[in-house]
Amino acid sequence: MTNVKEGDLINRALELLRRYPLCPSCLGRMFSSYLKGFTNYERGTSILTVLLMSLQEKVKNNDEEAKTTLEKIKNVFPEIYKQSLENLGVKWEGTSKCFVCGNLLSQLEELAVKGARVLWELKAESFVVGVSNDEEYVSREDEIWRAFSISDAESIRNELKREIGKRIQSISGIPVDFSNPGVMLVVNLKEKTIGYVSNPILIKGVYLKLGRNISQSIWITPKKIKLVPLSVEEAANSCLDYLMASKVVIHAAGREDVDVRVLGSGRPLALEIKHPQRRNIMINSLEHCLNTRSEWVKFRLEKKISREEARRIKLSDKIHRKIYRALIYSESGFSDEDASLLEKKFNNVTVRQRTPTRVLRRRADIVRSKKVFWVKARVLGGKWMEAFIATEGGLYVKELVTGDNERTTPSFSEAIAKPLLVAELDVVQIIDYPNMV
Repeated sequence: MTNVKEGDLINRALELLRRYPLCPSCLGRMFSSYLKGFTNYERGTSILTVLLMSLQEKVKNNDEEAKTTLEKIKNVFPEIYKQSLENLGVKWEGTSKCFVCGNLLSQLEELAVKGARVLWELKAESFVVGVSNDEEYVSREDEIWRAFSISDAESIRNELKREIGKRIQSISGIPVDFSNPGVMLVVNLKEKTIGYVSNPILIKGVYLKLGRNISQSIWITPKKIKLVPLSVEEAANSCLDYLMASKVVIHAAGREDVDVRVLGSGRPLALEIKHPQRRNIMINSLEHCLNTRSEWVKFRLEKKISREEARRIKLSDKIHRKIYRALIYSESGFSDEDASLLEKKFNNVTVRQRTPTRVLRRRADIVRSKKVFWVKARVLGGKWMEAFIATEGGLYVKELVTGDNERTTPSFSEAIAKPLLVAELDVVQIIDYPNMV
C-alpha cells in the first residue's frame, strides 16, 4: 500500500474496514508488500488480531468511539474472534459478505475438487490455472485501490489462480508447471465451473518413406482433388482414435520430393498432437499403431519434447549432412572412368546452384553455395550408374546430377560431358542429427 508508514498500517486497515467489509484474504492482499512469505489470509488475520487488540485496550478504558468502531466492523472478524468480541460486550452476528470476493476465497475447496477430477480424467501430467469472468471482482478491487491510492497490492486474479492451483495440486497429486503445462484449467468465477485446454503433446521421432509418389503433406487442389495417393501427414493422423485427439501436425526437418524415398536413419520430425483428451500416451503403443496402419510410411518415435525442441528440429535441416542414393541414366552409357572421375571431382567441393527451374514458380531465383563431401559411384552395366552422394543440407541433388541447363555448377553432367537423368533418388542417411537436439 503506497504511502503507508509502519505506525499508520493499523489505522489504514481500520479506514479500509470502516468503508468496505473485507475477508482476511482480501484485507491481507491490500498489504501484500508486508510480511513476505505469508499468505494473504495469514497477513489479513495478523492485521485483524492486532487491530482487535488495539481496540480492546481502548474499550477497556471506556473509549466510546472505539466501542462504536468495533460495533461497526465486528462482522469482518472470522468466527475465531467471536469469544474475544463478546468478552468486550460486542455480539458477533456472523461474518459479513466480503465486498471484493463475496467470500469466494474461503470457498475454494469445491472448485479445487472439480479441477482435480478434470485432471484425473485427462491423465494430465501437469497443469496451470487461469480464471475467466472475473470482471466483477476486479472492478470492486479496483474501486478500493483508487479510493486509497493503492498501487502495490497483489490482484485478486493472481491470488485466485495461485490458491486454487495449490489446492488442486494438493488434492490431485499433479504438479503445477508454469513453463510447459499439459493442461490449462480455466475457472469460470461466475458459473463456478471448470473448463480446460489440453495443450498439444509433442513427440520427437523420424519418418521413413518406403515407396515413391508419397508427399510429406496432403496435396489437394482447390477443387478438393488429391494429387498423390498418400502423404506422411495422413499416415501421422491414422491413429486419432487411439490418441483421442483432433489432429496431428508434423514438423519435419526439411522435405524431399514426392518421388524420393526416405530410408535408413529416416527424416527427423516432431509430431504435434492437438487437443488430446488423454495425455498418458505410451510412445511405443503410438508407434505400433502408426506402423500397423500404414504400409508405406513408417515412424520411429523416441520421447515427448518441449515446444522449443520441436522448433529446433524443424529448423535443423540446413545444418544436417545427408547421404543420398541416386540411380542415374545416360543414353550414351557409362564407363568405370566416369565413376572414378565423379569420385575425384566431387571430393569436398563447393557447388553453386541457382534455384532449380522446376521450383522457380514457388521459390526466389537466387544462388546458393552448398558442399558435396564425397561421392561413391559404380557402373551397373550399360546405361546405368548408382551413386552415393554425401552433401550439405539444402543441396538439390537432382540438379547436381543433371546440371539444370548450367544453373548448377559443377555438376555430374558437366564433369563427364554427358546428358544425365536421375531415375531414382533416395535419402539413406541424415548425419549429425542426434547431436542437434
